[in-house]
Amino acid sequence: MIRIRAVAAITALTVCSAPSWAAKWVYTVQNAQVALLPDPFTVGAESEARDINIHGQIVGWAYTSGQPNAWLYEPTGVYKNVGIPLTTVYAHANGVNNLGEVVGIWLDNNQRRSFYWHPSTGFAPLSIKLQPGASYNDQYHFQANAINDFGRIVGSAEASLTATDIPFASCFDDVPIYWIRPDANPQVLYCPGVPGGENEAMDVNSYGWTAGFETGASERGFRHHGSASYVPWATGGNQDGMRIHAMNEKAAVAGNTTFTSPGIGLRAIYWDGLSRASISLGVLPGGKYSHADDVNDEDFVVGHSDRTLSTEAGIFQVVRAFLWRPEFGLHELPSPPPGKGQPYTSCGALGMTNFLPANTTQGTIKVVGFCQPNGKRRAVRWDVAVSRIWVP
Repeated sequence: MIRIRAVAAITALTVCSAPSWAAKWVYTVQNAQVALLPDPFTVGAESEARDINIHGQIVGWAYTSGQPNAWLYEPTGVYKNVGIPLTTVYAHANGVNNLGEVVGIWLDNNQRRSFYWHPSTGFAPLSIKLQPGASYNDQYHFQANAINDFGRIVGSAEASLTATDIPFASCFDDVPIYWIRPDANPQVLYCPGVPGGENEAMDVNSYGWTAGFETGASERGFRHHGSASYVPWATGGNQDGMRIHAMNEKAAVAGNTTFTSPGIGLRAIYWDGLSRASISLGVLPGGKYSHADDVNDEDFVVGHSDRTLSTEAGIFQVVRAFLWRPEFGLHELPSPPPGKGQPYTSCGALGMTNFLPANTTQGTIKVVGFCQPNGKRRAVRWDVAVSRIWVP
């Protein structure tokens, strides 16, 4: 989700405002290979890959000692436990930056807390001092979702169901938050217009632009940079039900929203950050819904969609991961071969790298996520070979 750029922030704004008629790269998918990641802790245990950085380091979670625990997978094939050292404590890794720093969540006496992991210093709980001097800071559930290459972390703070003192107000009850650096106290990113609902900061780029969603008066996506603004609705979509999950360096975003026409439901969406409307990415053949989870700097989007699958045994509805760009639409990513005769009925793509190497016309996009037979997730990686040509 996070990519570094050693340029001034004004450059990002210049890129964002480039005219639509400018020359551009046109991409073609050549092939895609899928591989199950090795079992992180326990052979055959459930696992999921959630994010990947430019070096190929992957983070996620897997079951061990009866609980999911957070891990980082190195390209060398080595796993590191990045959750709380006690593997009997619930922990998920949600994001990794290009320095190998990891953020995620863990449980402390049934209260959700956030953590930061550094390659040199290891695991550290993030501060929960959201409301300075307040006695009820420990009554919040905290969630860290992403970290950029400058150490800025974004997530959410939600009053727990047992909270007795937290005011039911827009700046207190359930808020998007950020830690300006891992050793800082969390701060409210902005106050949603209506208290209650679910309000999440989901991603942050190198310039501090943050994206997420709020679900108070309506469910809508936002971008924040000094102040919050809302992502425009997709043409033909319902003006409700939008959730933004990812943002790239150009502040383009991806997520999903609902459509209300007969037979239409959840749709993956993309917004370039400039147009009057976001766009629907559609569905795979025979599908009824789609969902987007990441967008990279070349405006590829990954996610999942259901589809109809016809086989000799009959017609089935399955879920498949996809890679999207406007010139070719949804490209279905392959599922692994059946394991022990059990087909993988569901796959989802959650994170990806940019087109690498950046200075060539032939490259690879690495995508991570999960596939599952019979409801048991397994962490996977797709290596997608992509070619591109420059169109003046």
